[in-house]
Amino acid sequence: FCDRELFLYSFHSKLISVPASCVILKKRKKCYILIAMKKAILPLTLLALFILFTILVKTVDVSAIGPLGSKVGFATLNGMARDLIGQNAFCYSLTKILGLFAILTVALEALYGIAQVAKRKSLFKADRKIITLGIVYFALFVCYAAFEKLALNFRPVLEDSKLAASYPSSHTMLIVTVFGCTYFFVSKALKNAALKKAIMALCIIFCIVAVIGRLLSGVHWLTDIAGGLLISCFFISVYKKSYAAV
Repeated sequence: FCDRELFLYSFHSKLISVPASCVILKKRKKCYILIAMKKAILPLTLLALFILFTILVKTVDVSAIGPLGSKVGFATLNGMARDLIGQNAFCYSLTKILGLFAILTVALEALYGIAQVAKRKSLFKADRKIITLGIVYFALFVCYAAFEKLALNFRPVLEDSKLAASYPSSHTMLIVTVFGCTYFFVSKALKNAALKKAIMALCIIFCIVAVIGRLLSGVHWLTDIAGGLLISCFFISVYKKSYAAV
């Protein structure tokens, strides 16, 4: 669409003796702005949903149903889920392992990026998809650290006899974001079709296992998992939309 409009403007500008380059540049700039706005719709929507959900978690049906009398939003729903699900040590260990695997994946992708920068001898010559991936991961770890300190909710179980931050589920956020972004990164970066499909399938499986496993482990409230999933979808959408045209 933009290319067609640019051509028409160029042709029209010649007829009225206006420098075509000026018109083309203005039209191209307008197109870039429209494309950027279109790409931002989904990420901004997901971010707004996460913020709204967080506000609801802090204000709706708040009751002291947690350990040591800690208060939790959506208390009726969270209490029912906790009583129904209970705790599962295997799921807890499995999600811990997946969390470590996610960090390892980040490290491997970082090495890939460093190797590419070293080969091309310039950060600005590296592929946009690997640069954007690094930016998203940086934002992810900032959020991870911030929510660990902020403690909007406390877990339904004690850690070392102490209350621990619970919202959003940091493991859910970490695992789903890393493997969700890796899914789209691999879809562009790998040329071997069989290997690409295998890794993309594993990414989907890891995300599903992380969400279900973290819920069944019993160390988070149901709303913690939902919040972690929402902010993960925000990060993934930012990454995908940022280089979708590449």
